[in-house]
Amino acid sequence: MSDMDPRPNSELGPSGPVSDDAVLAAVARAERIERRHTGVRQIAEHLGWRYSGRATSRLRPPLARLVDSGLLDSAEVPRRKIRSKEWKTTEAGRRHLAAVGPIDLPESPQHRRWRQDRDVALWARDAVRAEALMVVDQAYDLLRDPPASGPLTEGERLRLTRRFEAAMKAHTLARWMCECWTEPTDDARGEDPDSVTQLLPHLPERQRSA
Repeated sequence: MSDMDPRPNSELGPSGPVSDDAVLAAVARAERIERRHTGVRQIAEHLGWRYSGRATSRLRPPLARLVDSGLLDSAEVPRRKIRSKEWKTTEAGRRHLAAVGPIDLPESPQHRRWRQDRDVALWARDAVRAEALMVVDQAYDLLRDPPASGPLTEGERLRLTRRFEAAMKAHTLARWMCECWTEPTDDARGEDPDSVTQLLPHLPERQRSA
């Protein structure tokens, strides 16, 4: 899924009061999933917030306090603006989190994506299967009874091949997402299939707009 896809963020809410420990836990969870320094957008989303200027302003004080106390480390970046900075937990920060015990955070972005995309795949599965069967039937008919107008042109063969490949790929993706995509945990990055938007062009226009 592209970073511009709005679906994983569609359930996020506005920013609100938050403890320093919750911000620290959000950074730590984002680190475990992304395995890199964490930006303010990722921190906000792990707290269940929509990324906005207000969320950035609300995060500025706790992030500064956590850095000053040695629980977070801020990466050096050009421009030195908060939206360009990245953070990671320090050894002291990890010890602090272990000492305070579990901190309740909202659903992680990767789990939200898994749930939402799997719902789309479940909704699309029958239409995607019907499209794949229709393309297979058309290809079989052409092989069994060549058209009276003569052999297919190169352009016609290419269009049929592309439709067949796209239908098979969408059908395989929908089945995998519905039947085999393992629910991710908060401790490791889950499997990352192709974007679920690949399923949508194969749905009838009426169903897509429903």
